[in-house]
Amino acid sequence: MFIRTKLQIGHVVIFILAMCIGTVVISAVRTWQAVTDESSFSYAQSLRAEGMRGDIYFCS
Repeated sequence: MFIRTKLQIGHVVIFILAMCIGTVVISAVRTWQAVTDESSFSYAQSLRAEGMRGDIYFCS
């Protein structure tokens, strides 16, 4: 096997690995964004509930 062939195979393997890693990273970022959005929504909902609870106690 020639050196040129080995280099070409190596480059193809590295390219495929880079594409796989990129796909995993993009998937992880999207999942992370979804989780942070859900967490932010939950936190905001909790703050609204605390505000309503405070309004009920102070208005009574």
